[in-house]
Order: sequence, then structure tokens, then C-alpha cells
Amino acid sequence: MKPNLVVAALFIALPAAAGEGLSLSVQEIRSRLPAEENKDIDVAALAEQVRDVARRILPDLRVADAGEAGDLAVTGELVRLEQGFLVSLELRETKSSKLSGTASAAASTPEELVEGVASAAVDLFRGYKEAASLAMGPAAQPTPPAPLARLDVAGVDANVLIAIDEARSAEAQSPDDAASAWRAVAELPGANPFREVASARAKEWQAYAENKRAFDAQLSRDTKRLRKVLPFAAVTDATKIELLVRYTRAYGAPRATALLRLLPAAAWSIAELSVGCEAKDASKCVALARAAADPNVAAGYFEQACAVSDAGACAEAGDRFLRPENRDPARAIAALQRGCAGGGAAACARMARVYEEGDGALPNLALAAETREKACTAGDGASCRKLACDVPSALPRAAELWQRGCKDGDAISCALAELSAKRGNAAARGQVADATPGERPASTATPTSTVAAAPASAPENEQPARGHRGAGYTLLGVATLAAGGALIFSLHEQDEGPRHWGRNRLFEGQEHSSGARGLSMVLGAAAVLSAGTGIGLLLSKPDGPSKLTIGVAPSGVVLSGTLP
Repeated sequence: MKPNLVVAALFIALPAAAGEGLSLSVQEIRSRLPAEENKDIDVAALAEQVRDVARRILPDLRVADAGEAGDLAVTGELVRLEQGFLVSLELRETKSSKLSGTASAAASTPEELVEGVASAAVDLFRGYKEAASLAMGPAAQPTPPAPLARLDVAGVDANVLIAIDEARSAEAQSPDDAASAWRAVAELPGANPFREVASARAKEWQAYAENKRAFDAQLSRDTKRLRKVLPFAAVTDATKIELLVRYTRAYGAPRATALLRLLPAAAWSIAELSVGCEAKDASKCVALARAAADPNVAAGYFEQACAVSDAGACAEAGDRFLRPENRDPARAIAALQRGCAGGGAAACARMARVYEEGDGALPNLALAAETREKACTAGDGASCRKLACDVPSALPRAAELWQRGCKDGDAISCALAELSAKRGNAAARGQVADATPGERPASTATPTSTVAAAPASAPENEQPARGHRGAGYTLLGVATLAAGGALIFSLHEQDEGPRHWGRNRLFEGQEHSSGARGLSMVLGAAAVLSAGTGIGLLLSKPDGPSKLTIGVAPSGVVLSGTLP
């Protein structure tokens, strides 16, 4: 006879008086026996046996009559073994159908089956009672009275002063001694200006003494019960750890840590992290979150770490509470705001996205920009870059933001900062859309290649010729690429089926064919224009320095600069 008891979180949530205010229903045990054997076994009697055990072990829990529903329900199943019978019992919470405990017992004959059912029921309800008795509330250890303010003892009788000094010393000994000493001060005869003060002080210490005795008695009871439950093999490790967490909440981490050795070795690591997290060690909460398989549990642990001022955990909690699987915008925004206020760059950046996208809150571009600024200041390089994208034509401000973003590890900011330093405002601003895909609306003309046709290192008398030749060759290269693109779109103009173009939406059928024909014509025109201009530059003779910037856009070729 080997019972297998599983104690779930339902037990822990109950009051110390196990089952107080709850009802239990016992359903008829289902028989899986052959029809010829059922006549020898009274399954209704077996169910009644379970009810009798529940009444004896859980007197505070009301056992419902047969057929009546209860807050908890016991179901059973009877099957045939090679050498006898096996009866299994399950205890579930009725509303949620959550399994709270199981127990089983074997019997070799129908007569022994009654005893087996009773034994399984005892194991089932005893585990319930043991775990429920440890439903420790958030007991706060009583604190002693605050130190007494300085008394004006000028002209006070010497006996009163001696008594006050003795009462102060007694406060360091025990609360009962302190209460007694202050009562002695209050009862001194004669001129005693501190009689009322001493009487009030005596009552404070007396109340503290009584609260401390009650606390110590509860601590002793809960510790003994927990020492009994932790080695109990039938209680799951998850339940034992939850009990330790509640014990930590009530009596502190040092006392709970001393009990970890009573757990199986396999549970030590998680139990230690759980106790540390309850003791407000953010790193332990984060470790538990990383190890959790349930997204809701993980988000909850990140939220606990956030509550003790871990800004990184706040960002993680906020992001997870905005995901579909455990969406809770109120908790998400609270976590992100806390993390951002604590100087967390990631939390500020995620909060800015909330305002930009209206994800969990109404869109607010002013708040978005303000929060992006906080994120940039806190060290989020991508936020610095996004702020630079919204700067008008004032290059110094944009360059400053790109440099800051580069310093904080954003590679795109580094590229933009270098580009702005080499080519000036116009070229740098022209590259922003390509350098930051998906982070701002696409511009109507996005340059794909640029060239400055006058290397600074060339001698002065060679610069015009080299600039001409460089620009000419570049335009011929652009013409070749444009012609190839036009040819490709022309060949595929009649293809069927869906196509993707850049970041645009999906087009099909005639819409795609029309778009391909239009692009083919644009690229063909760009090829002709680029080739003609390039040949003209190569055949012409430069009279002075030139600087030319060339770009290809969906609408054609963009030329910027000066030609001789």
C-alpha cells in the first residue's frame, strides 16, 4: 500500500483551520471491473467510507450528502490488478477543476478494499490538513516602543531619577522587565512630574511584551509544522517551496534559509532563489523569471524584481505584460514608468514605443519625444538616433545625437555620424531613411549610391579632371544597373502570383503587372539619362572643380551638385 499524495496551491491558500467555511462532496467511485465482479463490491459503501474519514480528519469542513455539490470534490476509480484491486482517489477544487491531491491503495480481496479506501482517504485528507495548517499570513514581527524623548529632570527628586535610569536599563533586557520598571516609576510617591509619562511607557512595553509572546508562539508552531511537512515525501517540491516562501514572508529569510536543508537536494536551487526573491533580492527574482516556463509566472517574477528598483526587470516586465499571452497594459505601464523613473534606458525606450504606437495607452507624440530624450540620456543609442531623425535641418544637433548614439553602442548611429562628418549635412540627411529601415515613413526619393567626384588628396591642378572622370564612370555604372533592372522587370511583367516589393504591402495580378511595367519604364529612362550624362562628362573638358552627388529613386535619377 503506497499512497501518492500531491498537495497543490489550494491547500496553501486556505486558512489555518483547514477547510473552514468550505464544503466537500464525495462522488460515487467509478468501477472499471468486469460486470461479473461488480456484484461483489458495493461502490456506494466505499464512497461513504471516504465521507466518514473526511468527517474525522477535517471536522471544520462540511461534508455534503451524496449527490450534493461542494467547494471541493473527491472522485475515485476502482480497477482490477493481477493480484487484487487498486482504488485511486482525487481531490479537486470544484470551480476550477484544479487537482489538489491524489492518493491510492491496493487490496487483494473485496473485504480488504474497504480498509484500503479508508487508508487512501486518510493520506489524502491528512496531507490537505498538514498543508492548510501552514497557511501563514503576512505576520509582522512586533517592534519595540521608540526611544523615550529626553526628559527635563531639573529639580526632580533623586529617587525618581534613579528609578527612570533603572527603567531605561531594563528596556535593553526584556519587554516584561521594562514594563515593570516603568510602572515602578509611575507609582513613586511624592513630587513626581513623570508619573503620566511613565504610566504610558509601561503600557507600551506591556503591549509589546504580549505581542512578542504571541508572535514567538506562532513562530514556534509554524516552524515545527514546517519541519514536519518539508521531509514528507508525499508533498510535492513545488508545495514545499511555496510554504517556505510564505514562511519567509512571515518570519524572515534567515529563519527560512535554515530550513532549506530539510528539502530534497533537487529542490535546493529553486528554493534558495524563491526565498531570496521573497526577501527582495532582485537578482534572485530575475533568475526565477528566466527559469520559469509559464509566461505569466515569469512576468510576475520580473514584476517582483521591478518592485525592488531593478530598472532592467521593469523593462522586461513591461514588455511581457504587453504581449498577447499575458497582456495587462495597466501593469505594463506601471512597471515601465517605474523603471524609466529609476534611470532605466530600456524601460524609457519601451515606454516611448507605447506612446508612439498607442500600444497600451493613447498615442502621444509629445510624451513619446520626451521619453525618447530620457532614454537617450540614460544610454539607449537607438533612441538618440530616432531623435536625430526628427531634427529639422540643424545638422549640429543631429550630429551630436548620432555621436551620442554611437557612444552608446548603436552601429547605425556610428555610420551616420561618420557620414555627416565626411560629407556634410546634405549627404548625411539623405542617408537617414536607408540607414534606419522601418523606424520612420519612407521618403519619396531614397538615394542608393553617392559619389563625391573630387578627392581631397588630389593635387589642385588634377582635381577637375579626376572629378569629371569619376562622375562620368559612376553615371555609366548607374546606367548599367538601371538598364539591368528595367530588363528584369520587363521579363517578369507577365508573371502571375503574389510578389513583395520592399516594405510595401502585397500586390497580386494586374496591380503587380502595372507596378512592374511602371518601374521598368522609370529604370529605362534613368539608364538613358545616366548614360548620356556620363558620356558627356567623359568627353567634355573640365574648367574647374566639380562636385556631384547621384542617387536613384523610384521616380528616376537624382543629381545634386555642380557641373562645369
